[in-house]
Amino acid sequence: MESSVSKSELLERESRGRRPAGLAAIGGALLFALSIVLQQSGFEGGGGTADELSSYHDHASTLLISSIIGAIGFALFCIPLYFLFRAASARSDRVRRAFVAFAFIGPILFSVGQVVATAGIGKAADKFVDQAPAVERQAPDTQATGGDEATTGDQTTTDGGQTATEAAKDAKGEKGEETVTANTESTETTTGSDSSSDDDDPEEKLADDLVDDESLISTGTSLRIPGIFGLLVGMIYIPLWAMRTGLMTRFWSSLGMALGVSILLLGPIGIFMLVIWFAAIGLQLAGWWPGGRPPAWEAGIAIPWPRAGDPDPDTTLEGSGRELEDDAGDGGMEGPDVDSPASGNGAPPQGPPPRKRKRRR
Repeated sequence: MESSVSKSELLERESRGRRPAGLAAIGGALLFALSIVLQQSGFEGGGGTADELSSYHDHASTLLISSIIGAIGFALFCIPLYFLFRAASARSDRVRRAFVAFAFIGPILFSVGQVVATAGIGKAADKFVDQAPAVERQAPDTQATGGDEATTGDQTTTDGGQTATEAAKDAKGEKGEETVTANTESTETTTGSDSSSDDDDPEEKLADDLVDDESLISTGTSLRIPGIFGLLVGMIYIPLWAMRTGLMTRFWSSLGMALGVSILLLGPIGIFMLVIWFAAIGLQLAGWWPGGRPPAWEAGIAIPWPRAGDPDPDTTLEGSGRELEDDAGDGGMEGPDVDSPASGNGAPPQGPPPRKRKRRR
């Protein structure tokens, strides 16, 4: 526990900061939910990257504002994490003070990276809208040229096939038939390659190239990756010590650690569930959660939760209490066992010797 802070000062400090930390968690969750609603209402992309960039260009301002609102809401989660870390470190010297940085690294880097990547997508969408008409004009010319070449190739192949057929008829042998078969297979291969080349979409290729070449998108991704790992460490370490010091129940602590890991496994779904977890913790800190807060908050000291199998301290033990009375009568000292044939030091048991029976004659 912090030596420079007395118990009364600690309780006063936590009573002042507990509700603001809870309101920050609740407000962050509400802002993040609002950003999702704005994003769903403004984004209408569907099939591919080209459609998404076109839709983003039409609603660029709405999507950028929603990204900023969500980033602010996610950054507010630093406040409850920092408050929980300080409360746990004040109750246990085993909490490593350097890990307080993870209360800020994860939420801030993730939020900044999200905004930077969104701005990069906006620039890529503007470039796509400017360059897409030129690509559309070039596409028919390319397809027409490719069609003429394919037609010429088919005629050549057909001519070659007819010549080979005539030669086969004149020779009336198996060699001519093999040549006809080979020419027919080459014609089918040429037709298949032409149909596959027609499937290439120049607009989709342009959209993918613009997204890959945009520097702001790569920068935002570079910021979000360490932000996710920082959030993972913070969501494991801080709820763990909040549980060990009695500030958080085992259920909410274990759920928070599991959701921190789920960010890597579930992606956006894990982030959304983590936001709900922060909203619940905010209600507990603000004092609006049913059942109140754990007793460690009011005690000002660590009250660890009992482990599995340990008796509840509030549970009444069953028994007659005779053992306690015997201990009190003996002054708390253990004597020799009267039922045993010998005492603990090897001496014979106390009492009168047994009487000898007389034999009858």
